[in-house]
Amino acid sequence: MSEADNLALFMGIYMNRNINIFNLVKETVNAEQVAAYYGLHINSSHMAICPFHSDKNPSMKIDDRYYCFACGATGDAIDYVSNLFSIGKKDAAIKIASDFGIPINEPLSEDIIKRINEKKASIAAKRNKEYEQNHFYRIVSDYYHLLKQWELLYSPNSFEGDINSLYIEALQKLPFIEYIMDCFLEADFDERDQLINEYKGELNKYEQRISEYT
Repeated sequence: MSEADNLALFMGIYMNRNINIFNLVKETVNAEQVAAYYGLHINSSHMAICPFHSDKNPSMKIDDRYYCFACGATGDAIDYVSNLFSIGKKDAAIKIASDFGIPINEPLSEDIIKRINEKKASIAAKRNKEYEQNHFYRIVSDYYHLLKQWELLYSPNSFEGDINSLYIEALQKLPFIEYIMDCFLEADFDERDQLINEYKGELNKYEQRISEYT
């Protein structure tokens, strides 16, 4: 057999092995299972916050495959992991196989493992910020609804007599709280983080008021 024939045989075996890895992974898990395993929250409508752009509301549809209606990111389970960790598709397939117990007996290189771990740390940091942002908006929203209750319950029937202090607080605070909520909803991810840092002290006061009256 000539050297060219040997090379062709080797390449055929190599390509078939790659195809088998891809097929094994795709036949075992889908995009939704893989995304959930790596921490993506998927709602009952199979929608999620897209991890591939600065997404404010769930814009990614994910089941067997994924598709983001905002940025256009699309693909299968292997594509998802490849894009999530910024690695090649074969390494993504090996990563999935390792995590889901698919027997392929092919390890990742140390360089790829290091890259994945660095990306994991970055993803974890982003998720922590997402938690802080969700917590911030929940507290501000709860305080807003409390103020609206006070505005309705303690509205004076006439200008005679004392005005309830909670009604006064509602009148004073509602415009500012509505402003913060509007800013938050219109902001991108980094801007929301800045907003939290700016009003962190106020948030503690709102939490205290909520705990006192709920």
